[in-house]
Amino acid sequence: MYLKGQMKSRTKQGGGALAIAIFVIVVMSLLTVAISRNIAASTDQSVQEVLGARALMMAESANEVALSALFPVANGTPITTGNCNDVTTAINNTNFSSSAGLAHCAVSTRCTPHTIGTEQYFRIRSRGVCKSVLTGIGNTTCRNTDKVCASREVQVEAKGL
Repeated sequence: MYLKGQMKSRTKQGGGALAIAIFVIVVMSLLTVAISRNIAASTDQSVQEVLGARALMMAESANEVALSALFPVANGTPITTGNCNDVTTAINNTNFSSSAGLAHCAVSTRCTPHTIGTEQYFRIRSRGVCKSVLTGIGNTTCRNTDKVCASREVQVEAKGL
């Protein structure tokens, strides 16, 4: 029942839908790949932010321990100013990694005394490092071989009593 003109136009349009379908499949595939890469980058950034926050908390905690060793308080009254050996002992006796939030983290703390005029000052510098895999307790550097590593350093200067 078709007219001869209608039959000819249908046979000419037979491959157009196939070309459009292939084009849509290619565009959707490229869009899927781009979204997947974006999600992976976002996940890596989130991991880096969490490890950075942990490293900062580790360094700040070590500074607090160091300050409490330098300036001990008994019954609300300050006792005489300590020395940098007290800081080293306090840091070595503190088990930071027992906290679940600081797993795979390490800290190093340095105390440097100096005097200006008659006043005694202490410079305390702590570096917290958190990695995806921590090898060794004193491993407080980020290397190229580390897959994920965050390092934060906090410094404080305190005047003796």
